[in-house]
Amino acid sequence: AMSERQNLSATRGSSAGIRFFRVFMRLFGLKHACNFVWFVVLFYALFDRRANRAALPYVQLRFPEARGFMRWLHCYRLMASQGEALLIAGWIGAHGWKFPHRAENRDGMAALLADRSRGFVMVTSHFGCWQAALAGLAGFGRTVNLLAQPDAKAELDKRMAVPDCADQFKLIPADGFMGGLLECIEAVRRGEVVCVMGDRVAGGASRPAKFFGGAMEFPLSPWLVAARSGCPVVPLFIAFEPDCSELLFRFGDVIRVSGDPDRRVRPEELAAPMAEYARGLENMARHYPYQVFRFEPD
Repeated sequence: AMSERQNLSATRGSSAGIRFFRVFMRLFGLKHACNFVWFVVLFYALFDRRANRAALPYVQLRFPEARGFMRWLHCYRLMASQGEALLIAGWIGAHGWKFPHRAENRDGMAALLADRSRGFVMVTSHFGCWQAALAGLAGFGRTVNLLAQPDAKAELDKRMAVPDCADQFKLIPADGFMGGLLECIEAVRRGEVVCVMGDRVAGGASRPAKFFGGAMEFPLSPWLVAARSGCPVVPLFIAFEPDCSELLFRFGDVIRVSGDPDRRVRPEELAAPMAEYARGLENMARHYPYQVFRFEPD
């Protein structure tokens, strides 16, 4: 099992380095900061063996034919893209929701957000500029509950893209009682939105799903919340263009999860909706191969 606090974004980079890039962006702009991050990340790609090992499981699934230098190059590009994603989120947090963006398949999500009488689960991923998901939801005025591990570094808080309305986004600790699931179910029943990461296993129950011809473990938590509360699920993927010029909000189709609040949900009952989510993540990874930030430390 892997905890969020072990992930590369939590164990790499110093507070001084983060402050440096904030100043760099103010002086030279986001574009030049994203270019410069490639030079910084090159150090980790060359000398940080643990970082490379953490990137390998996904790289081997996505690029099974790659060997030697090409495999290293894929790892390097993946790590550099994560740096770019963090810079974009920081830029949005500093300048407000002015970043160029477009949306695909938004109608289902918009309808659920407009209906304040019912809650739902939004499944996001450590994909692309995933912190921007909160910035995209801020304008709807809905209370959003984040089921996640607390951040080891305050500068990389999950609400870094929405500093002006962070109170709208409540954190439900995933390391709390029952993994925070009871709090999530109650939030949905109050008509609130629950945002759960669907791609990384952080110590809770999980199940394998097909991914690029192999299999990866995915957490059961988003699907358990939906099954126990009888609410719909909407996957959301947020990609950024390779030149860091625009965000793409890709909303998946609404997923219905069968379940009965009065009985125990069996993991096999959640296999089909989880597989649908995994197919959506794989499809995004085909188009944006260096934006799947599923790092797996030792």
